[in-house]
Amino acid sequence: MGQVTTDLEQGAARRGGGPPEQSLYRAERERTLVVQARLREFDEILSYTAPRGGSKRKAFAWFQSRPLPSFGNRTAEALVKAGKASAVKVYLPRLNDGGFA
Repeated sequence: MGQVTTDLEQGAARRGGGPPEQSLYRAERERTLVVQARLREFDEILSYTAPRGGSKRKAFAWFQSRPLPSFGNRTAEALVKAGKASAVKVYLPRLNDGGFA
């Protein structure tokens, strides 16, 4: 399984919905399946929202700060950290189709 890469700084990915920062301290931990899965979900969400927002940086700002009413005003970041990245990924197309944020 290949490693997930993103054009965001590694620090930004760590602070966002990525894996806990301590899990990336050692190179061998960075390659674990759980860490890679969390990074992949994080990158998929940012990649999906970036065209709508104009850049991955703006998508990251949305990811961290925009409350989602359908999820009790929790942010996408909070949902990903709670293990609900799949719910966020299902929700995103609704936004593009004119659904409420």
